[in-house]
Amino acid sequence: MAPEVVIRNCKVVLPRGILNGGVAVAGGRISKIASDPNLPDADSVIDGGGKYLLPGPIDSHVHLREPGYEYKEDLRTGTMAAAAGGVTSVIDMPSGIPYIDSVENLRMKFGLAAGRAFVDYGQNCMLGDDNLDELEGMVRAGAVGFKLYMSKTAVKVSVPSDATVLDAFGRLAKLGVTTSVHAENDAIITRGMEMVERSGAKDIFSYAEGRPKIAEVEAIQRVALFSRYAGNRIHVLHLTSRDGVGEVAKAKRSGTAMTGETCPHYLLLTRSDLRRLGSIARINPPIRGNEDDRAALWTAVADGTIDTIGSDHSPHRPDEKEKESVWEAASGFTGVETIVPLMLTQVRKRRITLRRFVELLSENPAKMLGIYPKKGAMRIGSDADLVLADFKKGFKIKSERLKSKTKVTPFEGWEVTASPAASFLRGQMIMQEGEVIGKPSGAGVKGTSGRVA
Repeated sequence: MAPEVVIRNCKVVLPRGILNGGVAVAGGRISKIASDPNLPDADSVIDGGGKYLLPGPIDSHVHLREPGYEYKEDLRTGTMAAAAGGVTSVIDMPSGIPYIDSVENLRMKFGLAAGRAFVDYGQNCMLGDDNLDELEGMVRAGAVGFKLYMSKTAVKVSVPSDATVLDAFGRLAKLGVTTSVHAENDAIITRGMEMVERSGAKDIFSYAEGRPKIAEVEAIQRVALFSRYAGNRIHVLHLTSRDGVGEVAKAKRSGTAMTGETCPHYLLLTRSDLRRLGSIARINPPIRGNEDDRAALWTAVADGTIDTIGSDHSPHRPDEKEKESVWEAASGFTGVETIVPLMLTQVRKRRITLRRFVELLSENPAKMLGIYPKKGAMRIGSDADLVLADFKKGFKIKSERLKSKTKVTPFEGWEVTASPAASFLRGQMIMQEGEVIGKPSGAGVKGTSGRVA
């Protein structure tokens, strides 16, 4: 098949090094990776300007709010924000209204996204007490995985019983899909927050006090035990602490099929940032803000204990976030548009290597979801989802420039020193210098590794 697009004059980031050259795209997939003289001609030839060409980042942890909370965000605005920020695929969580907890609701969700998404999109479905018989059908219908909430204060859902979780894990082991876990012990944080709120404390630090690290530790231990017995894959979301990453490391050493995630806000925001931000920084689980935990998270990012970085994009309106008391504020903030420039800046600061960036934001999310090497790979036959990274051009993060419907960000005013200059979805440019180009062209990313027994 003759290529439709050639991107040349790039530094192509490959698993074993960097190639000066580019890629050819045929049928929406990478058809050749070569030095410029060895690339074929095409109707569309794009000059990469010597920038780094990476596999497209996958944000495997977003809450796009539709259905049910479209006033905060919707599938069109959320995926436009992703495209503007250099993300080429998003995986949505199931916590809208209705919850995505059945085959019917999953099909409804894919229908809502059709023709409106600017990047490719996938769906995690809810794991609950009353939908065990729906699990296989949801995998057949295209679920990329499932979401387990271990605390009802994360969203207004009941927490599945331990018996349900163990049963579900056994079924999901046979289906071959990953369960992403919000790991906080429900009883500990429910009582903890009630006690701290009754004390009269209302600052952002009191929120973290009400959701102590032991809640994260116990939940990881419990879910690891269940997974080890059931034989399924689990992905621990938004790790916040030295204690939490220690438990993930132990689980991995014991043979548990576990991966771990953290988010830019846990890695980057300091205690002084939290003091300045106040209730805007409220998110679940809480940002600890101390250097010991941040240092442990960075070590875990570097040594592979943490496998992915997701944004936990969870937008709210300013009036829902800007409160005098942290207990009155909504939990979460926008993040899908800032994750790539923030983490590229960490590459420039040499906190992580460019190769590690690719693993954390492209390869490992795709592998965890079972969609590698269709997604997340710079190899022949993979979808030509690509981003050009510019390490010579930065900008200041300003909320009014964000594409999300609601724009509250804890990184307001931050200077990033690297940026995504252009991104491509199956070889077609969808973003240039932060501006989204063309009409929505995103398609559903459906689970490819699920093996229905």
